[in-house]
Amino acid sequence: MTAKPKRSLGAAPLLYPEPALLIATYDASGKPNAMTAAWVGMCVSDPVNLMVAIQPPRHTHDALIDRKAFTVCVPSEKLVAETDFAGMASGKKYDKFATCGFTAVKAEYVDAPYIAECPVILECSLTHHQRIGTHTVIIAEIKDVKADEDCLDASGNFPDIEKVLPIIFDCGSKNYYGIARCRFRGSVQSVRNDCQSRYERIAKFGNDYIAAIAVSPDVDCDTLWGSVRFCRQIMDKPIVVSVGFGCPRYAVIDSFSIVPRERPSPVVALFGHRTHTQFGHTYLLR
Repeated sequence: MTAKPKRSLGAAPLLYPEPALLIATYDASGKPNAMTAAWVGMCVSDPVNLMVAIQPPRHTHDALIDRKAFTVCVPSEKLVAETDFAGMASGKKYDKFATCGFTAVKAEYVDAPYIAECPVILECSLTHHQRIGTHTVIIAEIKDVKADEDCLDASGNFPDIEKVLPIIFDCGSKNYYGIARCRFRGSVQSVRNDCQSRYERIAKFGNDYIAAIAVSPDVDCDTLWGSVRFCRQIMDKPIVVSVGFGCPRYAVIDSFSIVPRERPSPVVALFGHRTHTQFGHTYLLR
């Protein structure tokens, strides 16, 4: 195997991949709030602890330290728009639970809410915190893990990642991604044939681009994006995607960059788009 030359990028927070998670707390007034966090990870196995890095100006920061409790809510792909919004809007200005349509449920073991719509919940109790440069590093013991029954694996002991469908964050491009759901099973040709059988989901408009339009929550996510990937591969043309608010999960794609189009459309704001005052754009996948 030949080693490829590496380019030095300097000191940068570029760890691949990172999760996109929601940290939920009660603020000083008792209102539930949530913020998006990517700098979260396991750090101790016994007792089970995780770490979260949060900047002090964040509304969640003081609420978490004052209450010494929070939950880590694992959103699925269908919550990608809400997850992005929770990371861009401040709880000082917005009621993010109301805006995102989240249901707040009081945690069983800690003084914090969790988001009922998220399939996996970790209830956490703060044990240590240390300011390091721009962030406060929070160490917390996991008191309990909760998961939707329909997201568990065959044994019933663990969440199944293919059922949870967590969101992956690219810290470089600031885009969100879904997981591949093939487990590297089957041949490349069988996957390609499967994508080709879904071609009818794609409508062609002119010769300059092809458009994939998800107009209803009834459209199957795997079918739609399998077709998008297939068409992108064989036609080598940009793809315009318009996604209805009723089906935000279709905003998760695996390897395309997003560029806002000038033509407006009643669609949900996708990853990479940072203006959340208006949920309505069409996106060009190059």
